[in-house]
Amino acid sequence: MLIGKPEFKRTIKEMQVGEKAYTLPWALVFDLDKIPYLNLAVLVQKSSEDYFLMPIEKIGLKETDYNIYVDFNYNGEKYKWNLEDLDFEEFEEEGAILVKLSPEFVSYDPKTRFESFLKRRREIAIRNEEYELAAKIRDRLNGKRPSRKNLSDKLAKKVPFIEEKKK
Repeated sequence: MLIGKPEFKRTIKEMQVGEKAYTLPWALVFDLDKIPYLNLAVLVQKSSEDYFLMPIEKIGLKETDYNIYVDFNYNGEKYKWNLEDLDFEEFEEEGAILVKLSPEFVSYDPKTRFESFLKRRREIAIRNEEYELAAKIRDRLNGKRPSRKNLSDKLAKKVPFIEEKKK
């Protein structure tokens, strides 16, 4: 049940790096090859209270740097997207700004989200000239798993490593 109206004031394109917001699920479309596209012209709002909105986060400076969280409640169920034969000219005529996303940023999988988080942290570390931290994150992304004892206190505080289950 919807109470009131959502307050959409800005578009996805206007989001700032690090900003989290909510948008309508049809801002994300998939072509027949399951390639995700995001419509940057769709509006966002800060809160999802009482609305069926998809969480989104701007994670970098490029127009394709978004994390899309597709595992959300939509009217008591998980939202399901259709695969579409996308007519880009038709989208453009309607004012849409479609950008092709990397599938790694659109996922149900917590591991993929964690890897996206690490990539974002690495970019921020490089931007802040924290090269030791960036190198350690790079090693983690490449499968080298340092022990917590060998990590700097700074890295251990900022990156919550997922412990693998022992067999």
